[in-house]
Amino acid sequence: MSQIIKSLTLFFISINVCFGQGGLSFESSAILDKQTTSLLLPKKEQIRVGKEIKLKFNLSLKKSYFIGNILRIIGDEKHKIDLIYYPGKNRSENSLIITFDQKRHLIQIPLSQYGQYVDLSDFEININQSKKTIVVTIGDQKFESSLTDFPYLSNLKLIFGSTEDNENEIIQIPTFTLNNVQISSRKKDYHWPLNEYKGSSANEVHHNKDGSVERPNWLLKDHYHWKKIAEVETAFHPALVYDSLKKEIVSIDQKFLNRINIRSQRVVTTEAPIKAIKTGIFEGINLPKEKKYLVFDIRGKSISSLYYGDTVAQRVINNKDMVEYLHPNIFYNDSTNEIKEINGFGMFKFKTDYRKYNRTYGKRELCLLKGDSIAPRNRMSQYKLNNNEYLLYGGIGNENGDQTYGSQFFYDLYKINTEKDSITKLWEMKPPIKNMSNAGDIYLDKDGKYFYGAVFLNNNHNTTIQLMAINMENGELNPVSDTINLKYRDTQSEIKLFRNPYNHSFYLCYLNGSYLKNTSTLMIYELKGPPINSIQRVKLDHLSQAGSDSFNFGYFILIIGILILIYCVSYFYRPKKGKTSKDKKVIDTPKVEEKQEDFIPFYPMEREKKQDKNALYIFGKFELYDNEHRNISHQVTEKLKQVFLIILFYPFTHHRHITTKELTELLWPDSTKAKSKNNRSVTIRRLRVILEQCEGIQLVFENNAWAFSFDDHFYNEFYHFLEVKEKLHYQNVAIKDYINFYQIVEKGSGLQPMAFEYIDETLSKIKSEILETLNYSAKRVNDLSFKNQIIDCIFEYDKLDEEALNLKIETLLLMDKKVQAHQEFTKFSNYHLKFFGEPYTKSFDEIVN
Repeated sequence: MSQIIKSLTLFFISINVCFGQGGLSFESSAILDKQTTSLLLPKKEQIRVGKEIKLKFNLSLKKSYFIGNILRIIGDEKHKIDLIYYPGKNRSENSLIITFDQKRHLIQIPLSQYGQYVDLSDFEININQSKKTIVVTIGDQKFESSLTDFPYLSNLKLIFGSTEDNENEIIQIPTFTLNNVQISSRKKDYHWPLNEYKGSSANEVHHNKDGSVERPNWLLKDHYHWKKIAEVETAFHPALVYDSLKKEIVSIDQKFLNRINIRSQRVVTTEAPIKAIKTGIFEGINLPKEKKYLVFDIRGKSISSLYYGDTVAQRVINNKDMVEYLHPNIFYNDSTNEIKEINGFGMFKFKTDYRKYNRTYGKRELCLLKGDSIAPRNRMSQYKLNNNEYLLYGGIGNENGDQTYGSQFFYDLYKINTEKDSITKLWEMKPPIKNMSNAGDIYLDKDGKYFYGAVFLNNNHNTTIQLMAINMENGELNPVSDTINLKYRDTQSEIKLFRNPYNHSFYLCYLNGSYLKNTSTLMIYELKGPPINSIQRVKLDHLSQAGSDSFNFGYFILIIGILILIYCVSYFYRPKKGKTSKDKKVIDTPKVEEKQEDFIPFYPMEREKKQDKNALYIFGKFELYDNEHRNISHQVTEKLKQVFLIILFYPFTHHRHITTKELTELLWPDSTKAKSKNNRSVTIRRLRVILEQCEGIQLVFENNAWAFSFDDHFYNEFYHFLEVKEKLHYQNVAIKDYINFYQIVEKGSGLQPMAFEYIDETLSKIKSEILETLNYSAKRVNDLSFKNQIIDCIFEYDKLDEEALNLKIETLLLMDKKVQAHQEFTKFSNYHLKFFGEPYTKSFDEIVN
């Protein structure tokens, strides 16, 4: 057992390391009485220090017009050392200032050499109490001052952001982000990574010196959730390029050049960069060595070059002999300035040509490509390995190249060498979902084990897009973000994916255009990098929810919980002899049925063990387990899943089973009678073969209708959900039933919209019943902590549920969390304004009163 605990401890240490890219955000506020973020390290007793003190952290700062407090070091007898942002005169002399006891300036660090954003990694403050000196080190810069009359410090604590004592204080703070805070003294190291996903505790790694956060804004959540940062109107199909040096996405068309700054979201628009072209469909590449953009107009058969900083294209070549190549793969060699291309689409033909682009005459010359063959296609994703080698992935086309034969989606990976003019096929995979397509370029991770790509269903008008980590060896996909809902038309929409090479954040650019109006709307979404996958996110969520007073104690609880789930040994549920009440991990459930007033706190209660044999799950994600404990969900293709869900849901929506005619009309509405009969027979047979691997479930045809037959050997989560939901409306409901329902639906819906009308309508109905039952539950349970969790679950399904907002504010006020109640109201109001385009009509006081 000790070996198991040791292994799990090492596992959680590895979690702590791999999630070290988060941080804490501190937002400045123009409203003086609005409380801002504050970080106290540690939250209890101070840290004992010796003659030498080394403080180190990563700081990213946004310049402003206001003096603002960043850090306060508090020592014995409340002596203070402050790190303050000072804007100077007209922000031309902005600097960081270190002061002692608000009386004397010790060090001034100029910031005029930086732009609007100041990134100071490994910001280091060294205090030598023997020599009476303080030294600040930033990269290769050092700033030193003497500490005359400086009292000897035996203990200290840190406060980042706002402070509680406002008498003669600087009450404003600048906008900044912070992570990796470290203190070294007396041969001890203290480390706060600030990599939490949520919660008000900042874990310290080595000595249980956890910190506390007031009004936290953790950055790690933005490493999984896409955030919309800009929306710009453009001409129909602009060229989109990414300038990694200026952190700008540039959109270029015949009318405008838009520069969208990623960090400030500021948009600078210049009129008519390419005046010689009236309409166009553009592709562009960035030539950083030449400091210009090269813009190809497919429809107008022209090429323009635009130097950085110029407002009008310097040169336009019109060539009537140019062949149309829409969405080609373009390779640029920084050393030779040579451009080569492959693939593309034009005149109803998918291309497979490999060609060199002559920039002098604007012509493309065919080249011979050696190695493996590649089918004609366009929209392949690419990644530049070096000046001569690229990875190519996926694309849309067909083996013949003629669009009249239809198109297919490829799931293969190639490596092309533009110096040797050779191409090698690395692998080809069978996609988990039909019509799955890649969008934009791909990006290799630092270890070369997988690459990132944006994936969506190309043939659906209403679809979702998600960032995936794709295994370099076999093409397996692992989601590393949530989804973005969008409308996609192959001829009118465009998606580009860019990555910041410095912090590995991703930017997804989505163009939704109109042929008739010759305009597009460009929407830009950001995902902080590096991204975290869904499994890591769940682990972070559980770590943050632990809420313990110390780092090791919280992890110990989590480890015990995992041991319980793995081994199901009842021994761990019983309190040990001689243990205190704090050592109890589980409270025994009374034999008599609990009433609401006897509510037992939620998280210490035992969660039902997941059945991984003969079981179906639809919440969290669609999972089917056979009688050998194997997850066989991958065998259920998209069409089989549609058949499965239609038959499963039909009694729920129509109170009867589905007939053959109704099933056929839903699944094959446009097929002939003979073809639809054959399709139905093949599909039903394949589904039955899969279900034969399970015990307790059968697909039967009785009374001229299709239905599933279940017995006690098989666990059907959907039926269990319906059963528990109905039970909650009875009188004298046990609290464990509320918890049971919550534990099912908190996982979310694993069935994403399929652009399949019947199933999507059913999912919408299920969602409505979940919200109704959660609201009902939140009103009936008395434990405020559990009530709060239920309300949070409601907002996961519907961010604009007004009834939930009223309950949330009421609950937080009862918990004496007035500030958080105001914050929840503000968050709801902002989302209402963003979603409906108009402010929320009620005020906070109206809700409270």
